[in-house]
Amino acid sequence: MFQSLSINNKLFVIIFKLNIPLNSFLSMFTLDSTRQTPLRWLTPIAFMLLLLGYHLIFGRLFPDFQGQLSRDYSVALPSLLNGYFWFKSNSLLDVPWFSPSFCGGQPFFADVQSMYYSVPQLLTLFVNPLTSVYLSILLFASAGFWFMYVLLRQLFCLGTETAFLGSALFMFNGFYAHRMVVGHLGFQGIMLTPFVVFFLLRPVPKGEGQFKLASLLYATWVSLCLTYWLHSGLTSLIIPVSLAVLAVVCLYSPTSREWRVFLERTLVAGLIALALCASKLVAGLAFMSHFQRNDYLLPGVEGIANAVGLILTTLFYTPTNIEQIATPKLRNLQWVLGPHEWDYSVTVFPLAIIMLTYVTKFFSRKKSDNHPKLSPPALILLGVVLIIPLALNIYTPQWNAILKQTPLLKSSSSLIRWWLIYIPVVIVYAVIALERCDFLKYIKTQIVVIGVFGILYLNAYKYLPYFHQDNYHPDTIIAAYQHVASGGAIPKIEQIVAFGETNGHLLTRFNPNDSLAFGGSQMFCYNPSFGYLLEKLPLKSLHIGSIYEQTKGELNIKNPACYVFPTENHCEPGGHFSVGEKSQAEAFAQYKPFSFAISRQQKIANLITQFALLIITGFLGFTASFYFNQVTKRYRKFLWT
Repeated sequence: MFQSLSINNKLFVIIFKLNIPLNSFLSMFTLDSTRQTPLRWLTPIAFMLLLLGYHLIFGRLFPDFQGQLSRDYSVALPSLLNGYFWFKSNSLLDVPWFSPSFCGGQPFFADVQSMYYSVPQLLTLFVNPLTSVYLSILLFASAGFWFMYVLLRQLFCLGTETAFLGSALFMFNGFYAHRMVVGHLGFQGIMLTPFVVFFLLRPVPKGEGQFKLASLLYATWVSLCLTYWLHSGLTSLIIPVSLAVLAVVCLYSPTSREWRVFLERTLVAGLIALALCASKLVAGLAFMSHFQRNDYLLPGVEGIANAVGLILTTLFYTPTNIEQIATPKLRNLQWVLGPHEWDYSVTVFPLAIIMLTYVTKFFSRKKSDNHPKLSPPALILLGVVLIIPLALNIYTPQWNAILKQTPLLKSSSSLIRWWLIYIPVVIVYAVIALERCDFLKYIKTQIVVIGVFGILYLNAYKYLPYFHQDNYHPDTIIAAYQHVASGGAIPKIEQIVAFGETNGHLLTRFNPNDSLAFGGSQMFCYNPSFGYLLEKLPLKSLHIGSIYEQTKGELNIKNPACYVFPTENHCEPGGHFSVGEKSQAEAFAQYKPFSFAISRQQKIANLITQFALLIITGFLGFTASFYFNQVTKRYRKFLWT
């Protein structure tokens, strides 16, 4: 505790030892009608201080003072190590269809939670999995800040002060921060939400070239972001994140022409993303079709008042005992929802700003419009979007029965995560209100200063006593990575293992998947695709021992192709390699491709994805050449004149 307090105090010691008055400090990078345009480097400096605060608050948790991480990192880090082993054993173009490291062999590419094509996995080519995880957390937090900053400055035309505050609020939002602390790496993509909004609405600057080319380029950027979402593990939240994008677009209140451009780009981006992800989507649907999750109860909050109260609490305050506050208000609960499931905090400052602007508008003699003025279509659509996450989490037996029959929703065990829709909406609404409030323009700097430092303090205070209680130590994974990175042999899978003492390594429920580090495939791995308690995992003849042990003509290792393409490979989901397929099993155990049959739909999907990759690569190359020529012409013209 004292070590944590000491580290935490560094944040404020560094800030206050700068010997710069707060107003003067922020005024260096502010912009309003009474100031000159700031130097471009001042805002990046302020951001670097903010990033330093982010590191001082969260860096001590990776790992904590006991050398521990949260339990879900016992899934994330071995998965990254598995991807690293695959990359070291194959070429860049080889698709990691399956993994021998977990559950005796399972799908990897077809698993919606796989992160092989992601930033954390890419970083493991250079640093160990734990370092890659933390660097990716800082990277996406930074990306969220800058994409929100550009969105607020260029699209919503806000001043530097308010844009900086909004970006800081988004950077420190509780949903992202707490999910990263507990190990839900697949949710990193939510920080790209402002990026999508910006390029769906960005007008084509004058003189930029052909309008259609520029608009198509913007749609392509959006499609690449959507593709990343689907490949990096955000699939389960793709709908609420898309609704969050739509809600922010409504706050922009586009004109009829802008709505048309938005819809055109959305359609084009969606089609391109579907083409780029066709191979993964078809494989994933094929895998999931054999393991339905419709039998889980779907909880909800009893009563609209309780639901609204919980939303306001989790969005603006999120006390440390939120789990004890929220759980009694839930009905039909099957699985405990931990504190991280309730953290959507953007701090109390957006609420305070919104309330303050309404109060000043009420008492002001000048009838000014302090808040976003939305067109009727935008207002109606925004209302619908904001009602959806509330409605989905209200419980009545009749309503719950309808939800359990709705595609996609029926396989969920909780819809609380849809509340993330409110995060960017509240932030953008608050900073717009602050920017437009004439009464507050003279103290805007002070409000922003208090807000920024308040964000740092509240986050530092919230995570000050935090330490991981799940007892997962990353040492085994890091050591295995360093061994291979320094030229050591990749430990091929030779044994099916379970909890207990295995080859001198102690496996517990906190680190079951670490067995891949010493050539073992964990029989009771954790994969929600097989159920939270692995109740749907078809063990069949799988048992502890060598993968080459034989039972009724089958080896002691699964043929993972049976999970995705059972008909084409003449087997059942969860089937094993036969004795006659020993060579394929050996290749699989060494992280090598092996021959298997795929469905006709998968062949078509693979061709679509390959063709889309060629087209998009060619298009991006063409546009890069086009804009380079445009810049070159302008430069030559400038020299001649």
